[in-house]
This record gives sequence, structure tokens and C-alpha cells, in this order.
Amino acid sequence: MHVGHSKCNMEEEDPLNSIPDTSTYYLRCSQPGPPKKVTDSCSIVKRSSKRPHYYSLYTIALFWTTLICLIAAAGGLERNGEYQRYDGWFNNLANPEWGSVGSRLHRDVPSNYQDGVYRLASNLPSARAISDLVFRGQVVAYEIMQSTQISCPLEVHKIPVPRCDPVFDLQCEGKTEIPFIRAKYDKTTGHGLNSPREQVNDRTSWIDASFLYSTQEPWVAALRSFENGTLLEGPMPGYPPFNNPHIPLINPPPPQIHRLMNPERLFILGDPRINENPGLLSFGLILYRWHNINAKKLQKEYPSWTDEDLFQGARRIVISTLQNIILYEFLPALLAINPSQIPSYEGYKPHVPPGISHSFATTAFRFPHSLVPPGLLLRKRNSKCEFREEDIVQEYSVDEIVLGMASQIAEAEDNVVVEDLRVSLSRYYLCFSLFINFLDFIFGPMHFTRLDVVSISIMRGRDNGILPTTNSAKASICLQKLVKANHQSWLVLNFANSSILLKIILKNIFEFYQRNTSMFNQLAELYGSIDRLDAYVGGMLETNGSGPGELFTRIIFDQFLRLRDSDRFWFENKQNGFLTDEEQKKIRNINLREIIKQTTSIENDELQKDVFFWLKGDPCPQPFQVNTTNLEPCVPFMRFDHFTGNEVTYIFTVIALATIPLICIGIGYLLIQKRKKMGMIFEPGVRSLKKPCASQKVNLKDEMDYTRQIIAKDMKFSLPAIEWLNEAFCRSVIVELDTHLAVLKILKRPHVVRLTVTRKASRSVNGPFVVVSVPKNYDMVLRLQNESQWLQFRCALGNCLIKHGKLIKEVEAENDVLLEAAETKDKRQEKLDHFFREHTPGLNQPKLSDANSEFNSYVSEQVMHMTLTKSEFADALGMQPKDLFVQRMFSCMSLNGGQNIDSVCFQEFLTVLKRLHKVL
Repeated sequence: MHVGHSKCNMEEEDPLNSIPDTSTYYLRCSQPGPPKKVTDSCSIVKRSSKRPHYYSLYTIALFWTTLICLIAAAGGLERNGEYQRYDGWFNNLANPEWGSVGSRLHRDVPSNYQDGVYRLASNLPSARAISDLVFRGQVVAYEIMQSTQISCPLEVHKIPVPRCDPVFDLQCEGKTEIPFIRAKYDKTTGHGLNSPREQVNDRTSWIDASFLYSTQEPWVAALRSFENGTLLEGPMPGYPPFNNPHIPLINPPPPQIHRLMNPERLFILGDPRINENPGLLSFGLILYRWHNINAKKLQKEYPSWTDEDLFQGARRIVISTLQNIILYEFLPALLAINPSQIPSYEGYKPHVPPGISHSFATTAFRFPHSLVPPGLLLRKRNSKCEFREEDIVQEYSVDEIVLGMASQIAEAEDNVVVEDLRVSLSRYYLCFSLFINFLDFIFGPMHFTRLDVVSISIMRGRDNGILPTTNSAKASICLQKLVKANHQSWLVLNFANSSILLKIILKNIFEFYQRNTSMFNQLAELYGSIDRLDAYVGGMLETNGSGPGELFTRIIFDQFLRLRDSDRFWFENKQNGFLTDEEQKKIRNINLREIIKQTTSIENDELQKDVFFWLKGDPCPQPFQVNTTNLEPCVPFMRFDHFTGNEVTYIFTVIALATIPLICIGIGYLLIQKRKKMGMIFEPGVRSLKKPCASQKVNLKDEMDYTRQIIAKDMKFSLPAIEWLNEAFCRSVIVELDTHLAVLKILKRPHVVRLTVTRKASRSVNGPFVVVSVPKNYDMVLRLQNESQWLQFRCALGNCLIKHGKLIKEVEAENDVLLEAAETKDKRQEKLDHFFREHTPGLNQPKLSDANSEFNSYVSEQVMHMTLTKSEFADALGMQPKDLFVQRMFSCMSLNGGQNIDSVCFQEFLTVLKRLHKVL
């Protein structure tokens, strides 16, 4: 056995010649390793030189499940009490975020951005030109990666399309560009050389069947029946419900009709892309039925279990079987190795990072692009092995799809990707004929209906900062570096993965080079140096018919072993207590064939022993190898004109947009008026105080001198203020003081004026409140702009009153206390109303008054001496000042001894009423 050490021996003859006998797997040998007892391994499993059989299309379905879900282990049975979270958190207790939804991709090779931080390399050739050159052929590859294609905010990069491109530039304008949206990334990265951009994984990294159950609790709740631990069944027995809750499933517009379709036609399962093609949906339905079968078995075995216990127990079994199938059936089939060559499980290793690596997500696991045929055969369930005929296909069943996939042979592993996939996927929506071509033309948005999956894959590697050179990528993972020798280095690219078998396959390699000499020459012209070759392109060129090349094999092998060893909920982990030894053995004996038999009506003799391969002698061979010549023509590339057919909508939209400024102006005006009423905006006075220039500092002494000059000259002193009337209403006013007559609104009576102001602590923001109180009158509550204005007002009022022989008393109080004690006009009106209601009837008829009245004698005395103007007197009686009764009554009170013909008090009014009552 050869075991790699911490240093890479670049002259090693063949690092692929042995099975690693260490259980820790790192791509970079320079990466810090785990404890000393475990060594880094640069070795890989031995691979066969020639494949004895062929992939079936189930490989593709499993690829979808593996990467879209990046599936993981779950739950726990009742005896354990711990259930695995759907979002992947707390699998690793020391690093709870490892492998969770939204966690960063694992950086297995150094990032390589143009600026070292996040910019895409601009000196590399067009991805579309490379796609046309290297990947043109008859095999269709499906985009299987679950990689987020939307960042926020959107970052769109344009892929130049060569002039006269047969798909995207039929008019030879040379202006077409394929839109590429950069992937979602961790917003805390991409800000400097020490923190380059790191993309995130929207699925869990664990093999936890999130493909079936989802990663979100509300989504899972929509899938459950909450009865006997089963998943919810729709109107069709054995099928999940349709998307009536409108769960956000992927629902792209089919290019044939070029419009969005009703999402309620889609089935609900855990992955939003489950309905994209019949093969993927069929595999999801098999897992769906497998869960319900195990839930019913557990219910019979454990009748006391609750719905939650049954659900989590069935989930545990589904995940365990899926882990077993992916690692011990699917991975050997993909890498063309014997299952025994996979290192045995040595237990849970919490120090191993589980994250999906950038190289795996953007390069290596896109290798199956060269495996998928352009269509899916449907096989009838009969002894004649008949396949569906074109004119009778109206509907199909899961059994027919599964049987067709079992019989159908995948395409050879090479660098060829058919133009169906390279141009876009759509045919499967309508073409359910002799075969269902679900890989024709990767669908795009409505404004650009076709996309090139190879171009997108190349750009995705550049977006993730994958080293744009196969040489550098190989050096980073301890592989032999390519030899630089002009164009001969491009030949080395294809036989480097088989250097140990050079004598056996050298002839085939040279034949491949000779058949594609022109392609290699053009590739050299595009890149210039092989050191600039994209890792995805180089890895695909390494493929020579016996599985993925050296680079992709190492990356894929490392990734799946890390997923196994770092998973605390792995089914073989005896320390977690989820499964007994007997249960683990049962799981190891369950394969995909057994699950298909239990979840469908397919008989034992209708299915081959190994559903991943079809071998000679297996039932029902395919009648022919599907290729694009047998398929209907695809709808050509289109752009969506957003204006055509929406002329009226656009007109009304423009009108609506034009009214927005007017609406904003109106709202602003209303808010200003409201703020004025609430006393939040001051209006300048007609004759305001002297104001300094904006750049001049306020001199309080000068302002006080200016105020004294006004008083000395008997001028009118005015200033803007806010009059506070009650809790809900204020108004802007001009306070005017006539220094000659000593009049401030109603300051004409010879009484002491009392000024109450707020304390400094309560007026530091909005200015001081001032209450001007004159006995027998209501108080005037003002809010001034600032402290300086208050000092000027106090100076003016004080000097004016002193000049006329009046006294002024000043008291400081808090805002709340001041406003509560202020005798405002509203408060006085309330007292007047109460006085009229309680005391006027009782002057001569006490029985009419309210015996329980709380209106005390002190308040009554205040009201009796309260002075009123003619308008206020009329308001108190509910009349108009011009009414004859008000004028006559006011005259009588003045003649009755009133000292002021402009105002009267209630004492005088009651005296007149008593006299009139005696007369009557």
C-alpha cells in the first residue's frame, strides 16, 4: 500500500495505484492536518482500465439527488431521543454551523480572482467559444449541481457569443451575449486580499435526504400528514399532493409556450426542482413511497409511538438506506472501481470538514454532463419488452419510466456534450413521444430562453475563483503536473490520468489526439498557455472512456469520504446509538433494486440485478441508442419583448409613475400642516427680533440691548412662538407686546403678571415652555424657539411692566407640571360649563342642582370672578356675540357697576339675573 505524506512528490510515477489506508482525506497537502496519528493522504483507489458495462440513466437520477440535496443523515429513534435538524445545524457539536444551509463552500484550492478578491478574470477566452470548440457533439449533459445562481444584489456578467453562432446569433450581428448571474456568497467575505469571496451552499452538506424532506420546518410541515408518521398523500394514491399551498417550487416558463404555467400542477417534495424532468420526479416518488412504507412498518412494530416518533424513525431509515446506496453503490459505479476499494468506515471524525468543496461543486461533479443521453425511453410492463410508440403516448407511469431508465444505456464518458444541453433544456415539457427528451436545451429566463450549460459551468468555476489552470489545480491536490511542450502538452492532458497504463492505452490516446488535432490546436490558440486552461475544461478532456480523469476522480472521491467521516448521524456510527448492529446489517443489505421493487409494481424478473448497469443477458435491452436525430426539433432561441401586447398597461404605468411626485408633494404638505398644528414648526414673525447672519455667532448681550431699546422707544415687540392649547392641538402665533400700552394680548388689567417657565433640563431640545398668567383670565401657554428668545421675551415683558408700575413673578417648573397647572381656555370653558350646569339652577331652586357635585366652593369662587369678553360670554351661553340678548345683557352688566365695558365677570352676570328674577 502506498500512503501519501504531507509533502507531494511531483515525480511520483502513479498516485492512483493504490487504495488509501488512511481515513482522512484532504485535497491540499499543505492544509493543516488532524491529530498526528492520522496522516494526510494523496493516494486514491485503483481504477480499472476498461469498463465492462455501461451506466444506466439511474446514474443521472442519483447524481441529481446526491448533489442537489447533497444528501445527509437525519433524525433518531425513540430510544435515542435526538432528531437531526432539517437545516443541518448542530451535526458537529464543536462547529455547529458546519454543513448547514447557507454555510460556505469548502475552499480546497486557493482562490484565483483577477483582483485577488472577487473580480472574474477578463483575460480568459469566451466560455461559449470553448463550449462550441470542445464540447460540440451528440451527448447531452444535465446540469445537476444545486448551486445558487442568484446573488443579492444581482451581479450579471455577459458571456460573449461568437459571431454567427448557430443558436444565439442567427443574424450574424455579433452583439449577442449570454447572461450569467453570479452565485450567492457570504457577505462578510470579498472585502480584501485576506478574505476573498466565498460562495455558500443553499442545501445541507450532509446526506440527510433534504431532497425529500426539505431544509425548512414550514416546508416539511406542508409535506407531512401528521398521521402515523407518513408523508401527505394527494388525490392520486401513492403520489404527493399538488402545489396548492404555492410552495416556491422552480417553475420556469417552457420555451414552447413562452409563458409561466400554473404552479398548482406541480408535485410537492423537498427540493424546489423536483418537477424538472420525469427521471428526477420518479426517483423522488420512490423515496416518498419508501418513507411511507417504513412508517407503516414501524407503526405495527411500535404501536405506542407517537406520530413524531414514527415520522423520525421512518426518516432515519430512509436516510440510512440513501447513505448506503450513494457511498457503496453509486460512488463505485461512477468512478469505475470495485466497492471493496472504498476504505472501510472507522468511526465519526469531528475534525474532518464536511463542506462541499468549490472544486467538487463547480468542476468535478459536472462530469456527468457527458453521461446523460438526450432522451428517456418508456418501457411497457409486459413480457414482450415493448417500448412506447409515439402516437399512443398520452400519459405515463412511474413504473414505465423506471423500467425505461433501467434498460437505457448512458452515453460514453468523454469530452463531448450534445448541443441540446449546450443550448438549453425544454423538450421534455411537450415531447412525450417514443422517448421523453428531458435534456434538450437548458431553459433560461423569459428574456433569454436558452442557456448553454457548458458555458455556465465554465463561468461558475471562474465565479468561484477556481484556479483557471488544470496544472495549478493538480498541483494543489498533489497530482502530477502537466508537461509543458508546446502543443504536445495538450496531448499529455488526455493521457496523464492513465500514466500507469500507458503501454496499454497509448495507442488509443494518440488516436484521440489525431482525431481531434484541430480542436487541440484551436484550444491552444484560445488559451495561449496551458497554464490558463480552465479546470473544468481540462478535467473533461482528461476523460477517456474509463470514468472521470485523474483530477475529477480525486476531487469526487475526497468529497464523498469527507461527507461520510464527518457525519455524526452516519448510519454506521455506533456511537450515536441510532441503529443497532442488526439494523445496520439490514441497511447494508438494502440496495436500490430492493427499494424499487417495494415502491412500485415492477416484478423481480423485470429488473436487472444491478440497476446502475445494464449487462448482456439482462432483461429488455434498449432497441437503439437515443440521439438527437430521432427527436423533434426544439423551439429556437427567443427573446421576450416586454412591450408587445402590453401597450395599455405601459400607458397606465407611466401615468401612475407621473402622479407619484404629485402624491408625494401632497403628503408632504399635509405633514407640514400637521407639524404646524402640533407645534413642531415655527413660522417667522412679521416684526421678528434682530437676527445675526448665519456665519455670525449670536451675541446675547447685543440682543438684550436691542430689546431694551425697543422698550425705551415704546415700540412694539414681536416674536414667533407656538401656542399650546391642549394635548392634541398647537398653533403658530405671533406674540406682540405693545410697550406703550403694556398690552400682551389681554395684559391690560392692573394685576400682577406671573411667568412660569420650564427648567433647563426639560427644554434643551424643543425650547422652553412659558405660561403667562393674569388673574381672572385664562393662561397663555407658549413654546419659544430657544433659550435666547426666552431671555429677550422676559427682559421685554419685565421692563415693560416695571415701566408701568406692574409686578412680575417668575416660577420654574418641569414641562409636565407646567402644562398640567396651566389654566388654558379649554380648561376654563370646562369650568364654566360645569358652573352653569350645577350652580345657576340652584340660585333660587336648590333642588335642581346636583347634590353629588364635586364642584367645590373654591372653584366656584374662581369662576365668579373670572372675566369674560363679549365673545367669550356669548360662547359660554351658546350664542353669537351679535345676538340681541348678549348685547343687552352685556350693556346691563356694564351699567350695573362694571368697571370695564370690554369685559365682565360672572358675579356681575348673576347680580343682573337676580334682579331680573325679582322683577318677574
